[in-house]
Amino acid sequence: MVDIELEIEDGLRKFIYFHIQILVYVLFLILDDAHEGLNRLKILALRINEELESQKPLTDRLAVKLEVLNQDVAKKNKDMKAIVLR
Repeated sequence: MVDIELEIEDGLRKFIYFHIQILVYVLFLILDDAHEGLNRLKILALRINEELESQKPLTDRLAVKLEVLNQDVAKKNKDMKAIVLR
């Protein structure tokens, strides 16, 4: 009876060890996919950053022009208000 119990315990240990190996392998595959995805995201983020940096001079020029335009519109609104209220 003791021999059978030892064989069962040994079989269970082998069974559990085998399934743990499978789980570790699956976890490795999942982590590897996540790593690849994160690398792709990093590359995309770096490219987006480069694009934004390359467009910064354009956006700076537009900001200046928009500020001047905003001041002109505000002045014209003030002038129109004065005309309407006469």
